Amino acid sequence: PPPCRRAAGRPALRRCSAPRSAQAASRSPVAEAIRRWRADRLSELSAGNEAIFALCQMFTHTANINNQMFVAHAKEFRDKSGRDPNYAEILPMQVSADRVLRLQLDKLGFLLRSHDPDVLNRLAVTALDFDVMMKLLEDRNALHLEWQQESARALATPNLPDPVPFELLEQLVGIHRSFLLRHMTDGLRERLPECAANLERIGKQVHDALSLMFPTRRTYRFERRERPDAVATPPSTAKPRLWRRCVLAIAKALRKPVTFSRSRIGSN
Repeated sequence: PPPCRRAAGRPALRRCSAPRSAQAASRSPVAEAIRRWRADRLSELSAGNEAIFALCQMFTHTANINNQMFVAHAKEFRDKSGRDPNYAEILPMQVSADRVLRLQLDKLGFLLRSHDPDVLNRLAVTALDFDVMMKLLEDRNALHLEWQQESARALATPNLPDPVPFELLEQLVGIHRSFLLRHMTDGLRERLPECAANLERIGKQVHDALSLMFPTRRTYRFERRERPDAVATPPSTAKPRLWRRCVLAIAKALRKPVTFSRSRIGSN
């Protein structure tokens, strides 16, 4: 900073301060070590809470896919036709898995210092299983589209019985393509609920590890709760603290209304 100057007959109005480098040099090494330790701890806690939030997103995504493909669709098909749908009647489901938050395992190495260091290994395996499920769903969508196109061509063949038996349609489409579609569909039907359950379990395990590593800090966890729609507030959501509500009420009472012209939206 520029040196302090004292005008003639007038006291200085500000105090000279040492440069920041000098302040940092004069700081106690113990205080600096404590400051860095606290910053590292807060960074690790934040990374752990973000991992739990990502696991919540992955669980919700997986559970919704399983419910729409194999629960809700099967019930609707059963109500209309009186039988369960076969593997070719399970419609493809377009999903945007890229928009789902993913785990950043490179920021979770501190879990190796927890009472259960293997939780990081299980976390990586569960994340890999989720990626495999999303890739399997994407491949099945493409294969199902090919199967439908081939079945449309096969049904145009003359002299076919009416109705066409499904076993004959499988042969006309191709045994290999039909077997592969059946295998992918059965794999998703069996593995999606298991993947969702593993995501829920590992989320609780990470929460337990964080709670023991940071006993005085707030750690997040996710629970399965029913809600009327996707954006409805959970029934047990805690209210904001009283002082926050009081400050908001005072701010609303003192805030002056703002009026715009007719071409703009008016708000308070």
